[in-house]
Amino acid sequence: VLSRCLLIVSMLASAPAFADPSPEALLRAGRVQQAWPAAREAALAAPGDLDAQELFIDLSLTLRVVPRALPVYRERLAQPGDEADDHYLLGRIATSVSEAEGHYRKALELDPEHARAPMGLAAIHRARGELDQAIARYREALRRDARLAEAWAGLQAAQLQKDDVAGATATAREA
Repeated sequence: VLSRCLLIVSMLASAPAFADPSPEALLRAGRVQQAWPAAREAALAAPGDLDAQELFIDLSLTLRVVPRALPVYRERLAQPGDEADDHYLLGRIATSVSEAEGHYRKALELDPEHARAPMGLAAIHRARGELDQAIARYREALRRDARLAEAWAGLQAAQLQKDDVAGATATAREA
């Protein structure tokens, strides 16, 4: 029965008539190249949806097509008003650590309660091996928004890098 169910699921996933064109579904199907234009379309259609923006940025970084995506975020920053989310997104797509860090800090300057900017700074600290600072920043992000799965995962990874298995286990349970 299980093998029959798996066969049906695999047939449905590969059948064009039942294909879900969302970027997430394309990624689950391993169709990364097709996911990028779908993610771009979703990001452009919903400029305030940070999850859609992050997916488009992450796919752009993965596929090394940042020059094709960067103008979207530079244009957002060129609009009237200085928005914390726009700086956060530019920090996320930045190709240099100093540029990313500057945008994350600007996002926090504009909105001291911004939840995702500390997550970005935490990733920089973690990459530098500054694990105590990374853990503190991940916790800061989670205090502001406990739904940030990326912050939970980053916190666990930083704890494991510190050989704090008990802490990472407790974090996994809490997440």
